[in-house]
Order: sequence, then structure tokens, then C-alpha cells
Amino acid sequence: MTRFDIEKATQMVIVLRQFLEVLRQDWQSVSIQWRNLEMTWHDKNRPHFEAVYQKLNADYAATETEVEHYIEFLLHQIRIAETASGLMNNLNP
Repeated sequence: MTRFDIEKATQMVIVLRQFLEVLRQDWQSVSIQWRNLEMTWHDKNRPHFEAVYQKLNADYAATETEVEHYIEFLLHQIRIAETASGLMNNLNP
């Protein structure tokens, strides 16, 4: 039987939240730069790179959602483990 380590899971949640914040900040910078470039770029190559940007934007959004879901999953597992631990403590006075 394996044991769920609440401390390690909590640390993972902290690290994932930090990662998510960095990801959001960095992508916001990329989006701002893209909008600046979009306003001045008027040649035949723009549609190609616009498609690349849109793909990256979709990938970023999907990654953000996956990280958020994983954080919620870990928080749920932590709550379950804490409840189970409390029940076990009540059974063993």
C-alpha cells in the first residue's frame, strides 16, 4: 500500500501555483508584444505567423487549464487524506 504524503502534495500545489502565475505573466507579455507587432506588420508573411501565434495561444490556454485542474485534483486529494487521517486519529485514542 502506498501512502499519500500531504506535505509533499501541498508543496506541489504551491509550486504549481507559482508556475501558473509565471506562465500567465510571461504569456501576457507575449500577447502585448504580438498586438504591438500586429498594428505595424503589413506584408505577406503576417498571416503565416498569425496562425502560429494563434496555435501558441490555444496551447497556452490548454496548458493553463490543465494546470488549474491538476491543482484542484491535488487539493481534493489533500482534503481526502486529511479527513482520513483525522478519522484514523479518532479511532486510535
